[in-house]
Amino acid sequence: MKFPSLFRQLLCLIGASSLLAAAPTETFFGLTNLWDIHLSLAAGNWNALTPQERQPADRAGPPGMMDRDYPWGTATFTCDGTVLTNVAVRFKGNSSFNGSRNGLKRPLKLDFDRGAKGRTFRGHEELLLNNNLNDGTQFREVLAYDAFRRAGLPAPRTAFARVFLTVAGERTNTYLGLYTVVEAVDADFLKAHFGTKQGLLVKPERVPGLQYLGPDWAAYTNRFEPKNAPKQADTERFIELNRLADRADDDTFQRELPARLDLTNAFRFVALNALLANYDSFLGTGHNFYLFQPRGDAKAAFIPWDLNESFGGHPPGGGRQAQAEFSVLTPNSAHIRFVSRLLGQSEWAAAYRREVAALLTNAFSPARLRADAAKIAAVTREAVFAESPRARAAFERAALGQTNRAPDRNVSGGPGIGPREDIPFADWVDLRVRLVTAELAGERTGRRPEFQRGPGGMRPPGQHRLGGPGGLVPPPEREGDRPPRRKLPPEPQ
Repeated sequence: MKFPSLFRQLLCLIGASSLLAAAPTETFFGLTNLWDIHLSLAAGNWNALTPQERQPADRAGPPGMMDRDYPWGTATFTCDGTVLTNVAVRFKGNSSFNGSRNGLKRPLKLDFDRGAKGRTFRGHEELLLNNNLNDGTQFREVLAYDAFRRAGLPAPRTAFARVFLTVAGERTNTYLGLYTVVEAVDADFLKAHFGTKQGLLVKPERVPGLQYLGPDWAAYTNRFEPKNAPKQADTERFIELNRLADRADDDTFQRELPARLDLTNAFRFVALNALLANYDSFLGTGHNFYLFQPRGDAKAAFIPWDLNESFGGHPPGGGRQAQAEFSVLTPNSAHIRFVSRLLGQSEWAAAYRREVAALLTNAFSPARLRADAAKIAAVTREAVFAESPRARAAFERAALGQTNRAPDRNVSGGPGIGPREDIPFADWVDLRVRLVTAELAGERTGRRPEFQRGPGGMRPPGQHRLGGPGGLVPPPEREGDRPPRRKLPPEPQ
């Protein structure tokens, strides 16, 4: 498959300097905004940020990737002429930390308000610095968040940053690499999108959709992880929402759910996650999303989070090309029962199909995605090239479409845990849209995304070799190893 000419033309016509000059000065975030961030720590403070593993209270066995406590440290933060001292900093993430813990380019969280009440940077109390692990393009997460925002859903804003690290007596101005900067889902975010911060904000972990755990709120705090201090009325309404979603009969479910959950938000949220083949999410692992229930009788709504494995990047799903084939009409793993119930109602299934079709013309338009990817690549390519030869090779293959480059599993130089870059980004988008369009037209039946659990986490059936810490690496392909290719719809002429 040839790399789309539009992408190559835009890379030639658009220069990084012109895009940076055009970036709005009144906001920190923007699709192609690229900043330099310098972090300076006292001697020994970098290693002191190493997290402590802990035994989860709700299950037996060894700790997993999400079972760790991240200690806070302090740093001097410098960006765009602003210098802030004693800024709270810690590592963050699950697989993104686990796959980079032996290197320097680890995901970070900055809290400007912690220890300095009321302090912000550009009006923001927190910033998240994601390390783009296992993404050869290093821009998939930015494009995914942008798609959610263009779809009219509440979603964080992003920017890019070259991050440099100084540790007294150990290193000076060491370049860590290109990071994705993500807006925090906090009180200001809620007020901007919902008009209020009052209510209940939860960030579920390992929850198969909306799950009823009984009438006692204490049973929900570990699995749904409340991010604010709700009132009793808020928690009672949330428990009732989960009881309705999980236990009510079909007639009651269909009759009462619209009063408690924003269904347009829910259909669009599921549809866009499905188009993005984003399975480390509400559709697969049961985490990496927020749910906000405003106070009073307002409806609950979903908020996307942690989109680094979007565009077919969830390790247990196989390669990116294989994940492009997963169904958009049965988009969830079978254990995510709520999505099956939601799309099992004929009227709601029809509304969902309309959302999918509409997204193909706007938020998930292949022409728009390719054009935006080209703009970003023109800005970020030098930052990626300066990171490491391996990052450059992965970027040239995945972002620039130079398919003579060997597939690479990882861009950071650390242990690989992600799927191989077996198809350039723009070609993946074209393939995904072509397969989804054929599925909507009844010309093909997409495969339901299913994952098998094994040591170290989830894995697809038949894949047995574990890779880096806590992750999976497919075994090297040999001649004859590949299964027969499925017949795909022909490419449009």
